[in-house]
Amino acid sequence: MNLPIYVVLDCSGGMYGEPMEALKEWLRTLHAGLLFNPVAFESVQMAVITFGDFPRLVTPLTDIAAFIPPELEAAGLSGLGAALDLLHDCLREQHSRTGANSMRPIVLLVTDGCATDDWMAAVDRLRSFAGQFQMIALPCGSHADLDALRLITPHIHSVREVTGHFFEPYLSSDAEPIRDEHSRAGVSSDGSALSSLTSPPSGITLSLD
Repeated sequence: MNLPIYVVLDCSGGMYGEPMEALKEWLRTLHAGLLFNPVAFESVQMAVITFGDFPRLVTPLTDIAAFIPPELEAAGLSGLGAALDLLHDCLREQHSRTGANSMRPIVLLVTDGCATDDWMAAVDRLRSFAGQFQMIALPCGSHADLDALRLITPHIHSVREVTGHFFEPYLSSDAEPIRDEHSRAGVSSDGSALSSLTSPPSGITLSLD
C-alpha cells in the first residue's frame, strides 16, 4: 500500500529570506532521505500545498521516485485557513479514489501559525474528516505561535526531526490503513477524537525545540 504525505508549506511574506532558504533545504533533504530509503522508495507518494495570499496545490500526489521539489517563493499574507480547506478537499478526493488501498495520509504542516484568515473554521471542517489522516505541525521561525498550532494538532515536532527516517514506523508491515469513513470514531465538539486519532506511531518523541 502507498503512504501519501501532504506537505503544507507557509510561503507568506514572513518567510522571506533565510527562513525560506531553510525551508527549501529541508524539503530537498526530506525528499533525498525518502528517495534512498528502499521501503519509502516503493511506497511513499508526496504532494505539496503552498500558501501565501492564496493556497496552491503545486505538486499533486507523486511517487517519490518522480517527485521534484518545487520552486518556492515567499510573498503575501498567511492564508492558513484557505490552505487547510484545500488540504481537506485533497484528502477527501484521495480517500474516495483509493479507499482502503492506501495507508492513512500524513500531513506535515510547516508554518509559524500566525495566520491572517479564518483558520479555525477550516480546522473545524478538517475535524469532520478525523481518523482519515495524521496531522503533524512543524513550527518555523523563532516566533512561531505554538498555542495556535496546538489548536490544530497536539503533535508538534522540530523540523530537524522530520527526515526520511522519521517515517519508518509508518511504513512498517502493521501500519494502519485508511479507516472507512462510516466506521470511524465520532468527533467531539472540542476535537478530542481528532487528537486521539492523529497520534504518531509509538517510539517517536515529540519535541518543541
